[in-house]
Amino acid sequence: MTVTVNSYFCGAGLMDTGLLNAGIQINQAFEIDKDCCKTYRHNIGDHVRQCDISQQLVLDQHDCNGMVLYFYSETSSLYFNISLAIVNSVHYN
Repeated sequence: MTVTVNSYFCGAGLMDTGLLNAGIQINQAFEIDKDCCKTYRHNIGDHVRQCDISQQLVLDQHDCNGMVLYFYSETSSLYFNISLAIVNSVHYN
């Protein structure tokens, strides 16, 4: 059985590339940024859809075994870097 997923907030497809390399089939991918979609189409395939996901109905999407979501923002990146700096500054006895 082939595992299939729909990918949300896929960006240019870096995580989806890893999923494909692991043998997971991407049925549909959703991204709002047109340049990311252009890159995704060029490197991975035409199954990416440029859209605002809040305007999409789940029942209109292809069936899948799972959903993959990735969210990146400058804020989350900043928090991660601060947390990493704190962890790296802790000394264990």
